[in-house]
Order: sequence, then C-alpha cells, then structure tokens
Amino acid sequence: MKRSGLENIAGGDLLEQSRDFLRRLVRGKGLAGAQISVQVGVLSPEEVIGRPARQDFPLLVGREVMVEARLGDARGQVFTNAPAEYSGTVSEIIALDLCNRGNRAIFAATLNAVLRACGLIEGTVHCRNEEPELCAAELARRVMHDGIAKVGLVGLQPAFLEALATALGPERVRVTDLDPRNIGTLRQGIEVWDGQSRYGELAEWADLLVVTGSSVVSGSFAPLAAEIQRLKRRFVLYGVSAAAACRIFGLPRFCVFGH
Repeated sequence: MKRSGLENIAGGDLLEQSRDFLRRLVRGKGLAGAQISVQVGVLSPEEVIGRPARQDFPLLVGREVMVEARLGDARGQVFTNAPAEYSGTVSEIIALDLCNRGNRAIFAATLNAVLRACGLIEGTVHCRNEEPELCAAELARRVMHDGIAKVGLVGLQPAFLEALATALGPERVRVTDLDPRNIGTLRQGIEVWDGQSRYGELAEWADLLVVTGSSVVSGSFAPLAAEIQRLKRRFVLYGVSAAAACRIFGLPRFCVFGH
C-alpha cells in the first residue's frame, strides 16, 4: 500500500469540499442545465452483496443499508444508517443541505455516480457473494507484504477483522465502531472501541489505519483525518462509499473487487 497524505484537504468535511468540483464537472460536461434525474433508492441486502457464506456483515444484520444513485447506466453506491429516497436533477442534489444525514447519503451516492458516468472512477458498486472474503484475504496479504506491525481498523468489517487478526495476531490489531451494539464487545479476541471517543488513541497506536469509506458519508472522517495529518500516519479508505472523494482529493483507496 503506497504512502499518501491529506495535503489536498483543507480540513473539515470532504463532501462539502466536493461541491465545487462536482459543480465544475457537470458544467464542463454539459450536465448542469440538463434535466437528468438521479434516482436514489434503498437496495435490499441481496441486491447489494448477494449471498456470501458469512452472515455477520452489517448490511445483513440490518445495521446499515446501501443507497444507489443512477445516472444513465452509471451506478454509485454508499453505505449509510440514514437511508433516503430522492429524485431530482444533479444540480438540485449539489445544492442539498449536507447537515442532514439523509442528504449526505444522496449527495455521496450521486457524486460516485456522476464521476463514474464521466469515466473518472471505477468500482462504485459493491462486491458480491464470495468477493468480500477474498477482499479481506487480499488486505491481509498486502499488510503482511508491507511489513506493517500494527493495524487500526476503523469500522467493524468482520471479514477484515478476522483476516487481519489471523495474519498478524489479535494483539497487533485494534478496531473502533460507532454502533453502540458493537462497542465493548469482543470480536476475534479484540475489544471493539468507541469510534467517537477513541479514534485519537487508535491513530496514536497504529502504523496503518484501514478506514471505512462510509466515514466520509457520515462525516466522522473529519476528526480522524486531523489526527492522521498530525501524526503523519499511513491510512487507506476502503469500499465503494468514498470512491469519488478518493479520486477528487488523491486519497488512497482499497477496493479490489468493486464493480
């Protein structure tokens, strides 16, 4: 995993900072004035992830849902715990109030769909069936190849946690989550820390932070990004949710089986 920093970020909310980029892009492509509808709807777990062997992914236990924006044939997906449905033009979505969690999911999914439609990104549709576990195995392989001693996982992705704990040993992996039902529990012999209060402690400890892309959608990435900058930590955003943000700001992304 290559080293990359946050030099292109002014601090704060990545989605808010993406507005001008998206506005310029749709104007340059002639999409701003066109009545192009972006349909955002909530997908069923099977539509998103298929039928994986393990059943403990947050999507399958009802703790997160996937929303999808479509712009022509281009699809952009993001995870959220505040699903919303919407139909409108790209210009209307650019103007949404991003203080609202549902609007954030709509905006982020649209951002992914528009950049995908313009050929700027790939892998904006979630992997399926056996692919999530293959992805976890690839993450562990890369971590071992790079000789990384301690990994902090931001967001309880159970396949990732198991693969990392198996490869490194549970004493060399820590994990945070925002779901109160997970905080304080033991997974793979590792206590799940409160991601709202202990992200700084995790950043101090880890050599590499593997961060869920849905943190960009929720807004929880902003304080962690400040710690990453301060400590000069290596990090990577994983999954489909932050595909566009990673492209816009030049941030490292891990999503080997995205479609």
